[in-house]
Amino acid sequence: DYDIYFIITTRDITISEISRINRFKKNLIQVRSESQKAQEIITKLLNTKQKCFIFSYETFMYLGKPYLQSLYKFLEIKSTFMPDTFDGNRKRLIRE
Repeated sequence: DYDIYFIITTRDITISEISRINRFKKNLIQVRSESQKAQEIITKLLNTKQKCFIFSYETFMYLGKPYLQSLYKFLEIKSTFMPDTFDGNRKRLIRE
């Protein structure tokens, strides 16, 4: 008698792959294989009748609290909590 909600958390695929190569010292073939497998799993889930919400890191960094509120609404949670945020992509993409 429980509802199941899936929160699919995504990242920009290029940034994700570069991060896994640099952080975990994986090779490009392994990283691309993992990305393909993740895409297959997510696609399969989205083609079911399960309750799903795609939460994008990049969208959260851009929209902030209103985007987080859409997640709360999906989960039927009443909250105004907003964590402190730090855009981890910025250092990879912008040279200040």
